Amino acid sequence: MRYSWRRLEVPKVMHIGYRNPQYEYVLKGKALKSTDSEKDLGVVITNDLKFSKQCIAVEKKAQKLLGYI
Repeated sequence: MRYSWRRLEVPKVMHIGYRNPQYEYVLKGKALKSTDSEKDLGVVITNDLKFSKQCIAVEKKAQKLLGYI
């Protein structure tokens, strides 16, 4: 089975906390992109560690399911 390396996601950096010096990280000569939020194992994690984006995502999913009924 062949795997296409073009489909791999580029690694991202999340700077957590307001006192974090937001350094630019480099991997194999390419700068990594910075992100404010990331979804991992179905949970939305933001750089300020608040649950607002997670709650909004869950509410949208629930509204969509209720629309099917």
